[in-house]
Parts: sequence; C-alpha cells; structure tokens
Amino acid sequence: MRIEPAEANAEADATPPPLQGAQFEDAAGNVVVSSIEGGSAAGRSGLRAGDVIVAVNRKPVATVAELAAALKDAGGAIALDLFRGGSKLFLVIG
Repeated sequence: MRIEPAEANAEADATPPPLQGAQFEDAAGNVVVSSIEGGSAAGRSGLRAGDVIVAVNRKPVATVAELAAALKDAGGAIALDLFRGGSKLFLVIG
C-alpha cells in the first residue's frame, strides 16, 4: 500500500506528514515497511524499508488497514513499536 498526498489518495488523511513517502504491506500478520522514497518525510523520520511495525502509540497493529486507522487516531507525535533486524525499537516521530 502506498500512501500519497491527500489530493491523490483519500487514505492519506490517515497518514501524518512524517510517514508520507512510505509504502506498507501486510505480511504474515505484520505490517512491513516495503519501501521508503529517497528524501521523503518518512525517510527522514528514521523509518527504514524492512521495519516491521507492531504498534502505533502502544496500540497493536497487524494489517495495513489497522495501521491506517491507528495513524488517523494518533494526533500529534507518533510512537512506533517496531522490529528491525531482530531488535525491538521504539521510534517517536512527528
């Protein structure tokens, strides 16, 4: 799933600017960052392709649809619980 600017995609309303430029996909009950556009807000946020997002603001997410809903409800700063290369990380962006 690619999240585009609001004028191009209605789902973008659920995506805060720090995550724009990222693509996500469902993978075996997880949400995986499939790619990050170079120079995008998502890339500058510290998010990397291959990251597995398991929670947004401590709310578990298992699908891209759940991620979009959690981001829509997030408000200001976004706290992501994720796995990268086997290590659990906590990333605050926004």
